[in-house]
Amino acid sequence: MVPYHEIVSRCQENSRISSNVIDDFLLHYTAHKDRIDLEFEAAVKKYPTASGQMKRADLNLMKAGYIAHRVFQPGGLIHKYLKHSTIRNLSAEEYDFLEFQRDHPWRYSFAEIIDSPEKDLHQMVDVFSNEVYMLYSPGMAKTNQEQKRTGWLNLIGFNGICWQTFSCMFSFRNFQPDDIFFFATELNQSIEDDDDLIHELARNPFPFLMLFTGAEIPGIRHKNHDIKRCLSNDPLPAFHTAGFEMDFTLAWNNGVYRLKHKKLGDFPHFAQAYYDEEKQLMMRSTMTEFSFAVLTKSLKKAGYALEEEPDIIVSVLMLTNAGNILEKKIEIDPYEHLFYTPNDEDQKNSEVIDKMNHFIQKITPHLNEGTKYDIKALAEEAGLSLEEAKNIVKVMKNKIRQLKKRYSGGS
Repeated sequence: MVPYHEIVSRCQENSRISSNVIDDFLLHYTAHKDRIDLEFEAAVKKYPTASGQMKRADLNLMKAGYIAHRVFQPGGLIHKYLKHSTIRNLSAEEYDFLEFQRDHPWRYSFAEIIDSPEKDLHQMVDVFSNEVYMLYSPGMAKTNQEQKRTGWLNLIGFNGICWQTFSCMFSFRNFQPDDIFFFATELNQSIEDDDDLIHELARNPFPFLMLFTGAEIPGIRHKNHDIKRCLSNDPLPAFHTAGFEMDFTLAWNNGVYRLKHKKLGDFPHFAQAYYDEEKQLMMRSTMTEFSFAVLTKSLKKAGYALEEEPDIIVSVLMLTNAGNILEKKIEIDPYEHLFYTPNDEDQKNSEVIDKMNHFIQKITPHLNEGTKYDIKALAEEAGLSLEEAKNIVKVMKNKIRQLKKRYSGGS
């Protein structure tokens, strides 16, 4: 194994050449030659709501990564650039560097940190390809120390020994691989597995970069449970109502049965199943992973042995963020409206969660950056009372204060 000090030395040398060739020259050359900067700005306009929430400085960093990816991706622009006289006039060291990058394409990678064996070196695992690789990134350790991250989206390039990050490092406080996969399927409904997602990320990275807008928003929890939508659809050619009396309350409307769990059917779990007579389909729907397991066990007791893992697990944070990015209202429960009215207590609780999530998304950038905000206006926009909004801000400020104290050496 190559000693860590040699890896770091190679990375630092590679960064020096990269800064000279890519940052100071190639990004500008590409923008002038192929107008990739205009291509990026056109992509920004396709996502007005999400991009409108970002600082111009962050968008500029994102643009640098976007242009670099277009140059060094498999089959990228570097293949034709190496034939240009302007590129051939670079120093031998710089030209050799570009040839090496041509032969070792860059890529975006959704990954988690497994270990950090040395300062600025991280052992990563790509959460969709399961590839394990060493990554050099001075900025990641600092970011991860300030607030524990669930995952990263980085543009990475190979230097002959390990991989290195380029431009923005996108880290997530709460998004899980299931959230990313859900977003990908909303972006492109033909995506069926991890390989499809990897291909889409390489082909069209920009929408995934927009996930940055929800990266810092804290998740929603109730006591010990993360609030997540868990759903599964199971074909069932035959259905009987007997056997459900102990654990469920039954209702029927327009050819659909609802089986509401007696113990976990209300806030925060909302554990219930639907049976569609026409489609011969049973759908399980809960708001926590715990209640999905209990719901499945209860259905098994009633005679229906179903897969234990949900087809879909997605946080309410991602549901909001994905709809925000893709400019659409995402509905994943087609039967809910048949049984709920605005006066139902559980529906009210569900709506409160949505309102809280909306408010948290709007207030977080102000709290992180210390900018002024109109709490009354933000509360009204989210549909919360001023008192509810103030309570949320108080909790969030306390968490931020605790983190600052912890990492500044306070006890």
